[in-house]
Amino acid sequence: MPNKDNSLKQFLELNTIFADVANNGLYLIRLHLWEEGYLKEKPEYEAIIAPEELMDANTKDYYNIEGESHHFDRDVAKFWEKGGCTIVLVGVENQTSMDPNMVIRSMVYDAVGYNRELRNEMDLVRTLNREKAKNQSEEKQQELEGRIERAKKLYPVLTFVYYYGSEEHHFWHGAKTLKERLASDTGVHKTVLEAVNDYRLPLIEIWKLTDEQLLNFKSDFGLVIRAWRGKTDLDRDGDDTLVDKWEALQALSALLNNAVFDLGSPWMREITKKEDVHMREVMDVYGRAVREETEKKTREQDYQEIAWKLAAKGLPEDEIRSVCSEVLSEEEIAEALHSVKTPGTI
Repeated sequence: MPNKDNSLKQFLELNTIFADVANNGLYLIRLHLWEEGYLKEKPEYEAIIAPEELMDANTKDYYNIEGESHHFDRDVAKFWEKGGCTIVLVGVENQTSMDPNMVIRSMVYDAVGYNRELRNEMDLVRTLNREKAKNQSEEKQQELEGRIERAKKLYPVLTFVYYYGSEEHHFWHGAKTLKERLASDTGVHKTVLEAVNDYRLPLIEIWKLTDEQLLNFKSDFGLVIRAWRGKTDLDRDGDDTLVDKWEALQALSALLNNAVFDLGSPWMREITKKEDVHMREVMDVYGRAVREETEKKTREQDYQEIAWKLAAKGLPEDEIRSVCSEVLSEEEIAEALHSVKTPGTI
């Protein structure tokens, strides 16, 4: 079965998927801010980032603690560039389980992004100033002055945290702000906290999205999360053809925590033998696979009980194997026989 985090990361590395996730992230975070009174006007969804305007960014960075070098990896990060200028650096973190320290991790990602910007800015300004110091024409001097001024302007760094939840915890139950993560159990702490600059976790909980919000995702990402949420009916009037079928199916397999869509499975071969793969057909196959697996496990449990009862009655092992071999493996039969011979087992 595909690794859940790796499958989602590879899925989001596709520019079409990342643009969709980033556009919806911009809308949903602004919507949260409006709901809490930080924005005056309710935002409307708009797709402002185009896939062809995205450039891969470095996801690894280093820092020193007491002389030792350490590094951390972001999931996916891309620059949005337009007209030769960087508009924003967007990072997306996939969380399949609740991390109580995510608000601090997110804050560090943003801070490191700005720190890298400052280093690059200083290097570029020094280079431009050296160029300017040479005997240049007035026109060239003005050009360099303009480039120096532009180099001094920082672009925003944004991080979106997409939380997929789990069977136990569909909703985030950890800190959503820096202050919530800090200790505040005494009056002194409360006094200090009032002076602390807060940081908000830019969190998007998939299980809290409304049908309308789910439909704002126009790429394969939308088809995957709607299928995972059991809402493929939302696509009944639209095109549910998967564009990047391999990556999408691996991401869906990881979210469903089921090996149906493993590359070598007969179910996967059945799904992908067609040139066009539709999500509703995929979920029909998934439903059949789950039913067959459930029926198989039920038969195995029934035959294990039969094997145990026959062994308890003293039936020869060869006869027990003959009765159960079509359903149970040799190891399962041996386990049933062993449980009878071992006192206290059932």
